[in-house]
Amino acid sequence: MFGNFEEQQKEMEKKLKAITVHKASSENEINITMNASLEVENISIDLSKLDLTSSDQLEDLILVTMNEAIQQAQLAQAAESQKMLANMMPGGLGDLGKLFGQ
Repeated sequence: MFGNFEEQQKEMEKKLKAITVHKASSENEINITMNASLEVENISIDLSKLDLTSSDQLEDLILVTMNEAIQQAQLAQAAESQKMLANMMPGGLGDLGKLFGQ
């Protein structure tokens, strides 16, 4: 029913790495790009928009923006996983998640 699970895992990882997620802080001081495999691809910081006398502001912005980027990537990951599962299920069983409100 599930075929070669190891091959499917590799295919899923390939798909997740191809999904790009971008998150910016509220005033675009921090921009984070990552993929749905939760790998950070880029972090950019606009120093002109920051109070450079305090590292607390920068630390907080990085922390909040990173957590939001991770949440967004996890949502993309879950959606891709559901698509893959639906494609693996035989005739019509791919909609089983709807029974549980998903």
